[in-house]
Amino acid sequence: MNLPPQRIASIEAEMDAEGIRHIYDHLVSQGESPSMAAMLASMKAPGSWNTGKDFSKKENDRMRSLDEGQREDITSLAKNAGISTHGKTYNGQLGGYTDPMAWVSDTTDVKHAAIAKEMDIDGMVKVNGYRGPRKQVRLAKDIVDRLEVDARGKNRKLDESCKKSDNARKELRSKLVNKHGARKKD
Repeated sequence: MNLPPQRIASIEAEMDAEGIRHIYDHLVSQGESPSMAAMLASMKAPGSWNTGKDFSKKENDRMRSLDEGQREDITSLAKNAGISTHGKTYNGQLGGYTDPMAWVSDTTDVKHAAIAKEMDIDGMVKVNGYRGPRKQVRLAKDIVDRLEVDARGKNRKLDESCKKSDNARKELRSKLVNKHGARKKD
């Protein structure tokens, strides 16, 4: 079975992040499939990434990596606010030290807090909880990308300018959105 290129790129990015890409590459060069090579290199069975246990381990490791004095100050603030921190870790994305929803024991706590606060979060736990108005996109990124490639391909000077200056590229993309995108709403 052949994996799509984006899945292989995802596996390779995971191997890079874990610092075991060299082991993965060796296993692939020996004839292992990318999926099997990833399992062998990481010593993890399929589906064992991003589990509740994995989340708890990473969160506890993160809390332990804080300076002891800082950790004591944080928990002291929470306890003075009436929050039980036993078996919980502080997650700053979800609120301040004295916010009970910012102290979580598992992924379920994270999801409940994000939904209650109407937050979108993306990481080990993914939640689309934002309920407010969404920013309107005037022109989809892939269309702007295509228009930029076309414009730069037709104008060598423009292409050189965009290569040398991020501002020139931003200006070009802005002009393309203004010309081809939906009108701005006042």
